[in-house]
Amino acid sequence: MKPGMVLLALACAGCGGGGSVVVENVAATPVAVTNSAPLVTRVVPPEPVAAVEPALTENELAVYPEARGMPADVQRYLVKRADCEHWAGEEPYDADRKAEIERNVAESCTGIDAQTAALRTRHANDSVVAGMLGELDPIGM
Repeated sequence: MKPGMVLLALACAGCGGGGSVVVENVAATPVAVTNSAPLVTRVVPPEPVAAVEPALTENELAVYPEARGMPADVQRYLVKRADCEHWAGEEPYDADRKAEIERNVAESCTGIDAQTAALRTRHANDSVVAGMLGELDPIGM
């Protein structure tokens, strides 16, 4: 390297804060340092990480133990699926009961298979969640 030349090297080790450094106005080859426009850098902060909180209370997790340790969206899905399976298996012994069952099946079962597929895709990289979702049979709704 010639005298007066600066080699720009960025290293992530020890940069702290976890942010990325974006360097603008940098040539691909070393350039002479002059009194012209200064090199502009800006630190891009890391994406905020939302606190993961369970969707269910401890009492609800006692009723739905398979949801324990699962992400909140999967916990809500498991409750909805359990409701769907419950109402789909009920007997319509009279017209009022039949209407109640149909209303609850429509509420809890509509789109449940599509939701299963979406959750499988979303959590494909989590072997525990993907394994649990992979064991579920389609309901047909």
